[in-house]
Amino acid sequence: MEIYHEGEQSTDTFTDYDSWLAGYFRVTAEICYHVLKPGGTFALIANDYCSLSGEFYPLTEDLNDVVSEFLRPGETFYLQNRTSPLRVNSKKRTERLFLFHKD
Repeated sequence: MEIYHEGEQSTDTFTDYDSWLAGYFRVTAEICYHVLKPGGTFALIANDYCSLSGEFYPLTEDLNDVVSEFLRPGETFYLQNRTSPLRVNSKKRTERLFLFHKD
């Protein structure tokens, strides 16, 4: 849901969602694995996304699957985003905090 107006954006670099997952997010997760110390925890805040055109992206499942290739899944916490502009409509405002651990 965050839009960044400056700098190069990974979503502009890749032609589709699957390419972004493989070419950007998987590479990012692998780098995180390599820099994380054994016993360390990696935290990821994510939520599923539906584009303005109605296309659904199951980010929580897909990002979990990618990070789980490198790190052991841990706890999941549900966070209520009270400052979101979505509060004025019926959309879900809950984000999820996923914890992953390096053995």
